[in-house]
Amino acid sequence: MKYIDYQERAQQGTFNFPIAFYHQTTHSPRYDMQYHWHTQYEIIRIISGTFQLKLEKSTMLCKAGDVIFITSGMLHGGTPHDCIYECIVFDLQILLKNNHACSRIIKDIIDQKITVNTCLSETSETVPSIVHDLCHALSSKKTGYEFMVQGYLYHLLGTIINEHLYEQAHHNIVSAERISSVKNVLTFISDNYSNNITLDDLSRIAGMNPKYFCRYFRSLTGELIVTKDMSERKNKMIELGDAFIAFPGGTGTLEEITEVMSKVSLKQLDAPCILYNLDGYYDSLKELLELMIKKGLSSERRQKGIFFANNLGEIIQLLESN
Repeated sequence: MKYIDYQERAQQGTFNFPIAFYHQTTHSPRYDMQYHWHTQYEIIRIISGTFQLKLEKSTMLCKAGDVIFITSGMLHGGTPHDCIYECIVFDLQILLKNNHACSRIIKDIIDQKITVNTCLSETSETVPSIVHDLCHALSSKKTGYEFMVQGYLYHLLGTIINEHLYEQAHHNIVSAERISSVKNVLTFISDNYSNNITLDDLSRIAGMNPKYFCRYFRSLTGELIVTKDMSERKNKMIELGDAFIAFPGGTGTLEEITEVMSKVSLKQLDAPCILYNLDGYYDSLKELLELMIKKGLSSERRQKGIFFANNLGEIIQLLESN
């Protein structure tokens, strides 16, 4: 499946039935799966051939019969080789019912207190059969298939719990809830980066007061560095940074990233300088740098460490290769 940028925002299924099904062959326009993430869960079933799957920082070769479970928020993508595969993208919330006996475990999965194993077929002979029936129900869409699909999903989750195809999170309940709230904050920032985002906005999304929100993020990073002004803040970031990525921004962002570009071009800084060219935002800057080379005011050697990336997958590839 082809996804743009880094977060998949397309609606999966319908509002009342948020489950989408994709059958992919070599002739499918969405055959290649670009590196992406989404808030939904995903099940990938390999029917034939092989599929080189990339998950976060690891890779795995999937073969016919394999069933892969992708957790919400997990970066993933891959390259199929003479492969036929099927994907189910779904919102786990659809299985939550009031006073339902299964709700606690489903909430534990959503809050990542329980982490479902990635390759479910590796240790289970039952899972592939369930997922086969699930895919068949989604592809045939016979009358009443909505009931059957939810039943198969409950059957799958029940098998995962029964066969212990999961890991218990090492962090405590409070930590899990906080981590879940942080994911909400990051999603909010991603969706509203072009707007004026305040500390009050972020703390409200996280369900914390502003003071505790700052303390909590400090606990995640392990330290808090206070600078007297913006100039000192920029110098400290350059001193500590291993790589520099500029999202679309205003004059402040431009001022900061151009200083990094200057230090990279002068070989005073050995770190990749990446401009996230979302929707062509930095096209004009890219053209200006090319014009500098044509006019003899710069060179390809000087600009060697400056990169433009159109999506998160390209950014990750640049970080891994530099």
